[in-house]
Parts: sequence; structure tokens; C-alpha cells
Amino acid sequence: MTLIAVFQGRKCALIASDLMHRFAESDQLHLSPEKREWITLASDKFRKTAAGDYLAFNGRLNTEESARLYSKSLDELVTVGLKHDEGFRKDYPLTAFYASIHDAQLYAADLYLDPLIPFEGGRASASCGTSYRHSQELMGITKRIRSGTRIFDKEFLERLSREYEKYFIEHEKGTDDFGGYVAHIITPRKMRVHSRNLGKLEGCKEARILPNGEAYF
Repeated sequence: MTLIAVFQGRKCALIASDLMHRFAESDQLHLSPEKREWITLASDKFRKTAAGDYLAFNGRLNTEESARLYSKSLDELVTVGLKHDEGFRKDYPLTAFYASIHDAQLYAADLYLDPLIPFEGGRASASCGTSYRHSQELMGITKRIRSGTRIFDKEFLERLSREYEKYFIEHEKGTDDFGGYVAHIITPRKMRVHSRNLGKLEGCKEARILPNGEAYF
């Protein structure tokens, strides 16, 4: 499961997620999930697409499906999505968040139902799989910070990110659903890390995990 929060500003955008990635070695895959020996890594959830943009999702994809998703162009995901793509099992919802770098534009949708939909300025969204409480509480934080302002610039995104980070780190305790925090602020053709906090993942190996499942330490 992944905890994701995004906000569309004016010519800028915030993408934030947890960092926890759990996987089992290939010799464990014949076992049921509760009997596997899980390894925990710290890794960014927003990963680079073939087009050079960034995408994160909540859903269940195997390595082939993940590689297939990240190979698709924005035009394809905006126009047809995955509803008729037989390369995906579609046995579980797939909530995807897409960040276009050249124009700092966010998109989101359940790709098994709809194509990606662009965000209007001032719109936010959050997802935590089937744990709706966390996404609802993050949207409550967003509403509080957004109240009384219509200037959604980089400074606003930095303030919002700090509030998100407090929530992520406070609520990672006692759950196996997510851990750590990373946020990026996007402006046209630029993307920078605003904050990266390992939280309870301190001491875990950090890795860059590709859509095909390969990990680089």
C-alpha cells in the first residue's frame, strides 16, 4: 500500500508519498504472503516514465504490468486509459497519479475505469489504498491550509508539504501500510526534492526501484 498526496498549484505542483517498499525474494513467492520473509527498503513511489514524467499508483501490479504502465505515453493514458488493455488483470482498482514535468500539470484516475483527468489549480487528492481514513485526514489538512488563500504558489506548496510530513511521520507508527515521507515540488521543466524523511525506515537500505522490479542500491 502507498500513501500519496498531491496538490495542483499555479504553474507548480506538489507530489508527496511514503517511501516504504516491501518485497520477498523469488524463493519465497511460492509461500502465502503471511509466511513470506519480507525485506523492507526505502524507495521513491513516484517513478520515472518512459516519457520522462513521474507516476505513482495504489493497486496490485506484477512486474510485467508495472513495466507496461510506465511505458505508456501521457496522450495514451489521457485518451483511452487502461479499460480495454488486456495486458492488465484488473482484479483490483488502480488509482494512478501522473505528474507532467514540462508544464507542472497533475493528472489522476482509476485507470481501469477512466482515462487520466487533469487537475485544475487548487485541487488536491490523496490515496491510501483501502485505508480511506488517512486520505480523508490529509484532505482535511489541505482544506485548513488552503482556507483564506487563492495564491497557490511554491511557498504555499512548501507550507502544505511540511504539514503533510508531520502527518505521515506521526501516523506511520503502528502500521505496516506506509513509512517515511518524500515530497517534490514541480515547476515547468524542473523538479526538486522539498523534503525527505526516512522516519521509521531509518537504517533500512535505500534503493531506486524500476517499474520492472529491478532495484539499484
